[in-house]
Formats: sequence, structure tokens, C-alpha cells
Amino acid sequence: MRRFIPFIILLSYFHCLAQETPTKIYLFPGEGSDERIFEKIKPEGNYLFIPIVYPIPARGSTMQDYAKQLIAQIDTSGKYLFIGVSLGGMLCTEL
Repeated sequence: MRRFIPFIILLSYFHCLAQETPTKIYLFPGEGSDERIFEKIKPEGNYLFIPIVYPIPARGSTMQDYAKQLIAQIDTSGKYLFIGVSLGGMLCTEL
């Protein structure tokens, strides 16, 4: 039985890793670009990339107003990160 204990511990460790919910990475591209700008990013670990889709802004809306429109696309119930470029970076900061 003793020789199986390290194997059981190792198996339990990998089972825990497999059950871990991935960290969501929300991708905010710049104006005039899309999620393809991030395609070379290949982090090691358990991550799920989610591109943000920009709606057409209302005339006269502020950056804060526009960021509020994007909140519906973001799930904050688990771990998450933002990556933004240009306009996307400003929106990340606003959020």
C-alpha cells in the first residue's frame, strides 16, 4: 500500500488542476482592429480568451458611458483579467 500513496497524491493533484475553473482573459482591441491582434499571446496555464465586441457608441457618449455598455459581456463571478490595446486599454482602465 505504501508504494501507491505517492501515486494517489499525484493523481489527486492533477485531478484538482483539471477541475480548476479557467481564468477568463477579456481582450479589448484598439479601434479599427479585432481579437486577431492578440492571436500570438499563448500563456501557459488554464486561461480562456474572451474577445469583447464593441457596440456602436451613442452620439455624445463619454468613455465612461461606453465602458458601462461593455459590462454585460464580462463575468466577474470568477477570476478574470483585462488586456487592452489603445482604445481597449483606455476602456480597461475605465472598467
